[in-house]
Amino acid sequence: MSVTVQSFLLCDSVVIDAHSGKTTIQGVFDRLFALQYPATHPSCTLYVRLAADRKEGAPAVSMVVQRPSGAQEQPVPTQTLVVGEDGIAQAIINVQGLPLPEAGIYTFVLVVDGSMVAEFKLAAMTMSAPNVSSVPESRLH
Repeated sequence: MSVTVQSFLLCDSVVIDAHSGKTTIQGVFDRLFALQYPATHPSCTLYVRLAADRKEGAPAVSMVVQRPSGAQEQPVPTQTLVVGEDGIAQAIINVQGLPLPEAGIYTFVLVVDGSMVAEFKLAAMTMSAPNVSSVPESRLH
């Protein structure tokens, strides 16, 4: 199947308006910070938008995450997407508890019908502990 990747994003949330069909993507990011590893990112969303020929059938979409160490995992099951009248297929994949076992660069690979079609990098970085005594009380959470 021939597809064109129009979007492949990691973000906080995605909302598609029921009346207008407009897609709102909030909080796109490519780096995370943790005090130590292993860590877990509590919640994020993967957004995929593909242009595809409806005559060729429904694309099967999966994702592979490669850790900095090279180990790979598939955090979400394969999904078959519906291609609309306009030739667009979208997936909104909510990921709860994204494991980050080590600091470094994670590569998210988008696979459509068994072929890699796109990838992006997520940097998992270590941040130093804040000096709480120097932070105004109103800024503490």
